[in-house]
Amino acid sequence: MADDLDTLTKDELLAEAESLGVDAKSTDTKAEIVAKIRAETDGAPDPAADEPAPAPEVVVVNPNRAVDNFNARSDDDAYTGGFVDVVAGEHQGVYGQYVDTVEWGDDGYPTSVLVRPRDADANLLVVDYADVRNSQRAGGR
Repeated sequence: MADDLDTLTKDELLAEAESLGVDAKSTDTKAEIVAKIRAETDGAPDPAADEPAPAPEVVVVNPNRAVDNFNARSDDDAYTGGFVDVVAGEHQGVYGQYVDTVEWGDDGYPTSVLVRPRDADANLLVVDYADVRNSQRAGGR
């Protein structure tokens, strides 16, 4: 605002001076008020006027997500709570339910999950998420 001072009326200059905390009186001339404002601001334009408002801070409450049909990255992503087939790794061939996530990756997607096999023991197995796929079976043992 300080660079446009010459175009302001005396009342506008007094209001500007007051907003900047400059001691200007109504008996001062326009030139005196402008000089006082420029002396206070060193003739530099108000830096706050040129800067855009800071962007609001984004707060991520929980970057980890349960995988479902809305946020699956591909058909290879198994859905949380769904029935899965273990297609690789130590437990290859197991059919069961993807019960919960054990570890999350930096991208918010699971890296290892708990699978409850559909067998007589029904123990919980920790399986790499990359090794499970949505099952095409409809339940049963």
